[in-house]
Amino acid sequence: MTRLAAWTKTARTAAPHLRCILVVLLALILIYLLYAGIQTYRHVTALRAHGATLREQALASPTMVGDALRVVEGDVARLRRDLGPLLWGMRRLGWVPWVGPAVRAGPDLLEAGALYLQAGIAAWDAAGEPLAEGMAADRALPEVAPTVIRSVAARREELDAAIEQARRAADLITGIDAERLPSRVGAPLARIQGILPLITAGFEALPLLPAIAPAEGTRTYLLLAQNNDELRATGGFISSIGTLTFVDGVPTLGPMQDSYAVEDWTKAHPDPPEALREHMGIDLWTTRDANWSPDFPTAARDVAALYELNQDTEVHGVIAADMVAAARLLEVLTPLTLPNGTTVAPGEVMDTLHESWSLPEDALITSGEVVTATQDFAAIEVELVLDDRPGMAWFDSVRLEDLSGAGDNLVLNPSFEEVTSAGPRHWTATGVDAQDGITTQHAHSGSRSYAVRGVEGRGKSVSQRIARGGRAGDAFRVAAESRAEAVDLKGGDYCLRVTFLGADGTRESVSVHFPVLTHDWATAGTDALLWEWWRQRKSVVGDMIAVVQRQVTTAPQRIPWLQLLETLQDVLQARGIQMHAFDADLTAFLQGLGWNGAIVDAAQDYLNVIECNTGYNKVSTAIAREATYSVTLDDVAHPSASLLLRYKHTGEETTDACDKFRDSLASTYEGLREGCYWAYVRVYAPAGATLTACEGGDTSCSEFQELNRTTFATSIALRPGEEAMLRLEYQLPPSVVNAGKYSLYLQRQAGIPSTPVEIQFRGDVVPDAVTVTARGTDSDMPASTDALRLDLPVDQTVTAILTADR
Repeated sequence: MTRLAAWTKTARTAAPHLRCILVVLLALILIYLLYAGIQTYRHVTALRAHGATLREQALASPTMVGDALRVVEGDVARLRRDLGPLLWGMRRLGWVPWVGPAVRAGPDLLEAGALYLQAGIAAWDAAGEPLAEGMAADRALPEVAPTVIRSVAARREELDAAIEQARRAADLITGIDAERLPSRVGAPLARIQGILPLITAGFEALPLLPAIAPAEGTRTYLLLAQNNDELRATGGFISSIGTLTFVDGVPTLGPMQDSYAVEDWTKAHPDPPEALREHMGIDLWTTRDANWSPDFPTAARDVAALYELNQDTEVHGVIAADMVAAARLLEVLTPLTLPNGTTVAPGEVMDTLHESWSLPEDALITSGEVVTATQDFAAIEVELVLDDRPGMAWFDSVRLEDLSGAGDNLVLNPSFEEVTSAGPRHWTATGVDAQDGITTQHAHSGSRSYAVRGVEGRGKSVSQRIARGGRAGDAFRVAAESRAEAVDLKGGDYCLRVTFLGADGTRESVSVHFPVLTHDWATAGTDALLWEWWRQRKSVVGDMIAVVQRQVTTAPQRIPWLQLLETLQDVLQARGIQMHAFDADLTAFLQGLGWNGAIVDAAQDYLNVIECNTGYNKVSTAIAREATYSVTLDDVAHPSASLLLRYKHTGEETTDACDKFRDSLASTYEGLREGCYWAYVRVYAPAGATLTACEGGDTSCSEFQELNRTTFATSIALRPGEEAMLRLEYQLPPSVVNAGKYSLYLQRQAGIPSTPVEIQFRGDVVPDAVTVTARGTDSDMPASTDALRLDLPVDQTVTAILTADR
């Protein structure tokens, strides 16, 4: 018998047995799948029911959360146990068309869910359970808070394990390609992937609670509202300052107060940084100007030191948010009903912040003031006065009415419409110059007014004597309108003065004051209204925070948490919110997350352009910016760079003279957003860089070492409609190229809009490959090896691979 025949005979004999084995295996698989289906249905049904119970009763009965979490964890554990072999197989089915990616993702999602449940139970046991028990027992917060904090401190080992579980869960979810999943699953998963860093940070922060708010003692953290319409190094001018204080673990949110109100001028203040003195004329360093350093930890220490000097309060950390970041977060929570009954609708937060700063139209127009004679008089003199005060004032619409009569105006030519060669009829000018007098430039009523340019050390006035006698007790209503432009805070009277002239030569005068600074027409006597507006103009920030605080504590279920966390993650990545604490563990935590706003310690090439508005106005958002950075790597021992910065003032073109101190006195926010722009510009380059050329600045370029960087500095000034270009050429240190690889870290300034940047590789050496990595991501995106165009919503790293012989 041949081998083939023998094999054929054996195969025929074995075939029935193989078929039996295959049938049995298939039956077992079908039985397992049926069992798995039944078990899956049973576990999923239980899981849904227990999850629904947890959601519905968590707020009403917080003491049951721990038990409910354990029940859900048991459901998931049993599901994973019963589906073990199936889950193993699902991981290997990613190749299957259409459904393969979703099938493959299932085991990872289930495992991540189990890990998060285990981490959540540990966190609940440490903090949630003692808090829930205290609430159930109706214990006061000062009694509950220390208990919670001590419980967290005692469970450090369990919480460290929970952190590792949360990190593993985040890695599993991040590893899933959400774009390949069905949209019904992929879209929400992609949103969750975006907030995973925040979720992990929450687990990492919990063990630090005893450092943030110890069970015994006080911790005070400053809250800074930075206005990026007035750009400063760390994001914007410090407009308001509040406090978050923990006393024995109990939090208290203090009011956001005007940053001007922080200073105690009875205490000696330090000198400001020299550049701040030079470009802003500031002789003493104040808390509101303390964020001069672009390194937020440095600026936080400076702010804290000045706050402690003025307020005698020890500071343990600083949290800053710029206006754009705050508005984005508040928008998620709209509509907001403020204490005054105003409703802030979606899309209106930023407008509300601006409008609350502005003095309402006609807010300074009143019917006037009542003055009463205290002695008999033979005549009355009305006088418009600008005494020893630099600035420009226009006077119009003067009224003097006898309240016992028909209400007729006793003033002749009250609006200066009747004019002779000697001046306005019936009026007498004193101390005026040729530049003073009747003008048609501005008028409250009619077409004319009387203009006076104030001079330091001199008094100017225009007056009229009215032949009207009377007795003590006679009452009159007086009014006049005045428009002001940069009328100085210091000096003599700026007022409507009414004098009752006695027959015996005695004089009894009453002065009714106009508001100073810059404003549209205002009635005499409204100076107090202006100062009240000035005191309250930023109160809406505190009002909004109070509304949000109440919403979070009383109706958390109404808050769109996913959208809020997405927005928070975005603003943290863009440095819209920055934090620094003076505790070593907290410092390391914030630095590890990249939330501390520090100048990044990049080992190779580095570029960070820092712009500070030095014009006392809000014009920063009217400036369009572009940058071109060119590097030449032909000789890696002597690399060089060229930086071109373009600025354009997008405001309406004007030929008005630039006066930073005059423009800063506008009484409307829109007024502060107009006018010229002054900025101090610093370019931070790698340590060891050397400036070879600088042109285009209003001042010569300086070079100095700061924050372990070589820094180049100059200034610019732009009228509305103008453009400016700064060009800097400098040698780079050889360390920017290492082992055939060039790397550039582009750090964006906090508070500035996303800026277009073009990266060029000049010379004969062109990189073989270029990649771009955005801050907060691990993925490298391939890019052009010639000219690379980027926006900078977040920091970017550009890496270029050079040819092997280089």
